[in-house]
Amino acid sequence: MEGATSFPAIRSTVPYTYDATQTPPVSAYLGTASTRTIQDPDGATFPVALTAQQIFDSSDPSTNLLQLLENLSTALANNDSTGIQTR
Repeated sequence: MEGATSFPAIRSTVPYTYDATQTPPVSAYLGTASTRTIQDPDGATFPVALTAQQIFDSSDPSTNLLQLLENLSTALANNDSTGIQTR
């Protein structure tokens, strides 16, 4: 499907934009906060999916995939072998 994403909660929205001329180059999350939910036999609902923000954009810098990729990109551009090895 043209323009579709892998994340059902954001089917019609691109969750991030990338612009190498900006700092940081990845935009803030532009998707929705909703995820798919299902209902149990008692009527309670619970989420069965995660948003792109939950997967890629953790508030913990050590697990933020987008930040780790940006750090690796910078290390590669600067031929920083120590930086490359720690990413």
